[in-house]
Amino acid sequence: MALDTQYYEKWRHLSLRNLPKAKAALTAARTAANAVYVPPAQQGVNSLADPAVGSSMQKRRITKLLTVISMRAVADAYSKRSLKLFEICLQNFRPQLEEDPMHLSSLYDTLLEQNLCRLIEPFSMVEIAYLADLIQLPVDHVEKKLSQMILDNKFLGTLDQGVG
Repeated sequence: MALDTQYYEKWRHLSLRNLPKAKAALTAARTAANAVYVPPAQQGVNSLADPAVGSSMQKRRITKLLTVISMRAVADAYSKRSLKLFEICLQNFRPQLEEDPMHLSSLYDTLLEQNLCRLIEPFSMVEIAYLADLIQLPVDHVEKKLSQMILDNKFLGTLDQGVG
């Protein structure tokens, strides 16, 4: 029960963009997940008298475990500030992560903005194709995000489409 509560608490803090509390809730959920004890008699699928009940219980446990593993992978990708790892997590854990795509989209956008700002900062002029190559994303995706960031005043700049 505590694991579910901490898991949803993490999403709530993340939706409010309170990253320190979201990380704390995720850490608490991870600790709770590691502290769960499953008796050896319940670890096997065929160990219970009724196979249907044992199988459904096992499926629920596996689903919860995969959800925790997928969240751990997303948190790891985010802490490494890696868009590539983040996209791999989205592909590998699509069924587990489809439950809350809005938060993942927001997290992805934040990570993309941070990476673009970090790459743009030392330059006075940068080719969009070069940026797209650095972060391994399509040029139009990077151009769209940069224009959105300029309109949102995330940084001061102009896009010169004639030069690229």
